[in-house]
Amino acid sequence: MSGIDWNKAPEGATHYLAYNGCFFEKENGTFYVAGKKAWGKVYTTHSFEAELIPRPSPAWNGEGLPPVGIDIEFKSSGGEWLVGQYIGQFNGKIIAGCHATGVVGYLQSGEMQPIRTPEQIAADEREAAVAAMLELDPYLPNTSLGMMSRADFCRTLYEAGYRKLDLPSDT
Repeated sequence: MSGIDWNKAPEGATHYLAYNGCFFEKENGTFYVAGKKAWGKVYTTHSFEAELIPRPSPAWNGEGLPPVGIDIEFKSSGGEWLVGQYIGQFNGKIIAGCHATGVVGYLQSGEMQPIRTPEQIAADEREAAVAAMLELDPYLPNTSLGMMSRADFCRTLYEAGYRKLDLPSDT
């Protein structure tokens, strides 16, 4: 949320209350003034909780291990990328859960990445489609095989079922 400098928040702060500029810590359903747990819990009303602004999830750039609880993409045993949550480590093994199936399991460090944006997903799909089309012209290095003429390659694409889509204009 804009305007909140979470760098100034006391350690453990999970929420911010804008009208008094105070950070709070929520633990086991109870709110405390952040950094002042010794003061005791804050008795809250529903309206108080509704006005609290939760701390945004930390970002992860794909280097090292992600923060515990962050959503990630991970490679399934079948090789496809699924969305789940990084749970943590146990006995040196990386543990994640799958949102779609609820299954929890171990991962290798190279089997997880930050969640891709829709633009990144579209770019990956485009590159996969291009690669699939190029496989129709089997280019073999250091031979005279492959590298059809443009016309022959277009005929091959047509025979494989590739067609230009008529997309609606934005006018």
